[in-house]
Amino acid sequence: TIVQNIHNRLLKGGTGFDHIIWITVSKESYLEKLQNDIGKKLDLDFRDDEDKLSRASKLLVALERRKRFIIILDDMWEAFPLENVGIPNPTRENGCKLLLTTRLRGVCRVMETQTNVKVSVLSRDESWDLFKEKVGEDVLRSTYIQLLAKDVARECD
Repeated sequence: TIVQNIHNRLLKGGTGFDHIIWITVSKESYLEKLQNDIGKKLDLDFRDDEDKLSRASKLLVALERRKRFIIILDDMWEAFPLENVGIPNPTRENGCKLLLTTRLRGVCRVMETQTNVKVSVLSRDESWDLFKEKVGEDVLRSTYIQLLAKDVARECD
């Protein structure tokens, strides 16, 4: 995916970020799960009986210790206040950046995103080219696989 590509480029370095945190939020994610996932990336351990507010406080302190970091929240279905999780509001001063992906424009609106990029569906030719690039020309020598692959590529329409 595009976000995976961005994440991989960030990991290669030279971006000015000291820490890169990628979390898949998904539809079933709850506040505690999100806090746990971010905490794991920061090597934080939360007690099972620890409440959301305490977790948020620990996350905030841990993140504010980082110099420059980016948090990627992938596949968001619901908006939430960053402070409820323990994520500082991104500012130039704190060096925090937040990248989120969602299918829902309302999530962007409530999260008060600064820049929105709409990603369109690939055309049939683009999806076919992407498929060929990923699997390699050798795989496509089989007529059966080629027909099956074209059916899959059509699903992008």
